[in-house]
Amino acid sequence: MKPGNYTTFSVSFYCREAKKNRQGLSPIETSIVMNGRRWIFSLPQKENPEVFKNALKSKRNNAIKEYLEEIRSKIRGCQLFALQNDTKFDIELVKSFVLHGGIRPITVSELFEEYMSQLKRRIGVNLTYKTYRKFELSRDKFLEMVSPTDPVSSINGMTIRNFMTELEKVYEYQTVMGYASKLKSVLLYAVRNKMLSQDPFEGIPIRRWNREVQFLNESELNRIKELPLANQSLAKIRDLFIFQANCGLSFADMKELKKEDFLFNENGQCYIAKNRVKTEIPFISVILPDGMEILKKYNFRLPLISIEKVNAYLKIIQDLSGINKPLHTHIARHTYATRCLNAGVRIEVVSKLLGHTNIRQTQHYAKLLKNRIIDEVSQCFKK
Repeated sequence: MKPGNYTTFSVSFYCREAKKNRQGLSPIETSIVMNGRRWIFSLPQKENPEVFKNALKSKRNNAIKEYLEEIRSKIRGCQLFALQNDTKFDIELVKSFVLHGGIRPITVSELFEEYMSQLKRRIGVNLTYKTYRKFELSRDKFLEMVSPTDPVSSINGMTIRNFMTELEKVYEYQTVMGYASKLKSVLLYAVRNKMLSQDPFEGIPIRRWNREVQFLNESELNRIKELPLANQSLAKIRDLFIFQANCGLSFADMKELKKEDFLFNENGQCYIAKNRVKTEIPFISVILPDGMEILKKYNFRLPLISIEKVNAYLKIIQDLSGINKPLHTHIARHTYATRCLNAGVRIEVVSKLLGHTNIRQTQHYAKLLKNRIIDEVSQCFKK
């Protein structure tokens, strides 16, 4: 047997007077002592404590004795299973045999529940709530494509690859890697606790790296804006993309917009002041002129379309416009940030526009155009 298996083991049964319900019945409890430690759990059957006590004292066979003998038999079967399968013999194995008639697979939902409960106890000790929340988000995303009732043992490399592929349709590389790394921590816990025989992430690298941020220049943006589109669905998605490139909102934040979210200052400048859906960080989005045209077109009520459909249609728009850059909702946000920086907006201000927690997050957007660099240096040395 594996290290940690039992050396001493005993079983006894109780039916306590103090636990009687209104019908006078108490649960039959099983007490197991293993290596000096005691565990108690209730069996499905209930009995009157006095009847239970007299049945055990009786020298004759009776239904209660037969029931308890059946439980003992299951526990002996559990011991045999552990010996034959080189499996750790512990209380959870016993419970599974007694209550479910054999090994009941741990479900995906139960794995997350167990892991998250341990994380929750660490909040404020060696874990922040923000980190805990990231684990919750990773769990929620994973359970969108895997049934909570599926056994943990069904998770394999293909499950992980499919999960990451679905995320890549919606999120940037770094976000996908963040979700994946949190999921890997949970699954490694499952491996360590014998819920999984091997790590499903084996051979699937998780790398954090600063990928080159792509954006559209003014010429490319105008090409999309002026592209003739007879298909109304394509035209709506093009409008959403142009709006994003003129407000800098993420798709999730844009999707939550209501007419009353659009505010105006004393100079008539339209802006949005909210918290980001993803991080709850405050942001102020200043709507640029082309974005205002889109808002007026839809009477400040943008069409609601799924992110999957938007990104799929943007690929068609990319082909039609002949732009040699992958069009997706994030590139519109990148474009807004880069346009602001190249227009002379300070990086601290752009950080607030995007709802970043610090300027370091914004720095990878700081892609100055060649003409801006040349002009700025020339102005500094002009005689």
